[in-house]
Amino acid sequence: MENLTSQLQAKTADLQRIAQQLADAQRQLADLQWRLQEAQGQVQDLKSQLLDTTHQLREAQSQLNVTTRQLEDARSTITRLQRENAQLSDQLSQLRNELFQFNTSYTNLKERVYTGYHLVQEAKNLLDKLTLKAPPINNTITFHWTYSRWTTTGSSDYYIMSFEAPDYPAVVNITCTPSLRLQIFTEDQYAVWERDQARARPSAEGRCPFTFTPPRNGTYYVVFRNERKDPSLSITFLIEFSATWHYYEVTPPNPVRPYVNGTPGIPAREFFRLLGVYYYWLRNTDRLINETRRQLGNSSRLTTDVDALRALSLGTLLRDAGFNVSFAAVRTNYVTDWEDPFKVSTVILLVRFQSLTAPNATFWKIYNSVPRRPWVWTYQRPSTDGFEYYVLIDTSTQVYNVVYVDGVTKLP
Repeated sequence: MENLTSQLQAKTADLQRIAQQLADAQRQLADLQWRLQEAQGQVQDLKSQLLDTTHQLREAQSQLNVTTRQLEDARSTITRLQRENAQLSDQLSQLRNELFQFNTSYTNLKERVYTGYHLVQEAKNLLDKLTLKAPPINNTITFHWTYSRWTTTGSSDYYIMSFEAPDYPAVVNITCTPSLRLQIFTEDQYAVWERDQARARPSAEGRCPFTFTPPRNGTYYVVFRNERKDPSLSITFLIEFSATWHYYEVTPPNPVRPYVNGTPGIPAREFFRLLGVYYYWLRNTDRLINETRRQLGNSSRLTTDVDALRALSLGTLLRDAGFNVSFAAVRTNYVTDWEDPFKVSTVILLVRFQSLTAPNATFWKIYNSVPRRPWVWTYQRPSTDGFEYYVLIDTSTQVYNVVYVDGVTKLP
């Protein structure tokens, strides 16, 4: 019994010891569980930190990419700006050179303008020494002009020319050298002549020189008969027209054609008279130039310049007819001499008018109405009395640049 008691006590002690160990183990387990929970919380915190860090890393990477692109853009911008700076530097150098050249050109042009001014003054002084008589022109001008000219050999039996008669009264003057017989046909008459010469009836016939007044406008054929038929012979044919233009300040009920009419407030008759004096000068140019040269002698270098003598002779006629004349200085031969295209060399004629209203349209209406007219340039500007009107007449035999126009060009 004592032995069982001892065994029981021993087992009890073992159980107590085991219970104690189990309690200790439970406490350790609880402690481990707490530590595990704490570790899990730390893991969650670390995961959150890792996520934040990953997010920050991605943002940092994105910012790095943006910064890298910005850096590349900045480098490209710097390169572009450096290139543009080089270009601007080149342009600046070019502009400085151009400015220098412009200043040089302006200085040269200024000198040329003043040279032109002095040349015009010289021409005006010469004009005061001249006396030429202008024809009396008031309300009519008879113009003559060449319609066609033809030269050929004398190997054919017939030679045929045609002309268009205008829709106003005109005289046709036909000449040929040597003199040949001729017949003049209308289109219908000429068609008959082509089919059967014997049956053809001309509107007129005769021998050169021959004058014919067309009964109406239209196409006419001139058939010349070559009686000699010599291939070694040279034959020249010439057809010229003539007609008288009339000026009316106010157009009458039955005006004589051809005619031009004026415009109130505009010196239209003077425009018409200007063209008449020019036409007279055109038909007598050589004689008038020789007379101008004779009167001036060797008083100026302009007296040896044919273009200047042409301007002076026409200017003298127009001044005698009551016109206000002056000159423009020009540079001739500039096409073949580009070194100094504004170096003045001669003068052309300038005529000044005063008008109450703008005259340009009326001038060109009259100008375009007549057959023999000069090359002109016109310029109008307002004045205190209406309009100043300038007509620059091409009296030169060469191409030119206009450098200075008296009364128009402002001196620098």
